[in-house]
Amino acid sequence: MQVCTAVREDRVDGVIGECLPRHPLPGSASSSDARDGAQEFLKFLRSIEKAVPAWRDVHMILNNYAAHKTPEVKAWLEKHVRFKLHFTPTSA
Repeated sequence: MQVCTAVREDRVDGVIGECLPRHPLPGSASSSDARDGAQEFLKFLRSIEKAVPAWRDVHMILNNYAAHKTPEVKAWLEKHVRFKLHFTPTSA
């Protein structure tokens, strides 16, 4: 399974993003998979932090993958309040 993440920035020519080749199938993630996924997600968040001007808010639409909600991710987001996460409904 491949998971693609991307951010569109109107003042940047192109899209900031990457495709990650390995992610567990939904419902099969172990806690270590969530931690590994969280590290990949944090790496992605840091790349957005560097690429998007500091005065702009960043809105992200995400699924409910456990890696998006780990304590490490939540702590990072508390320090970077311009990042606004919007989660799709679980049943979507």
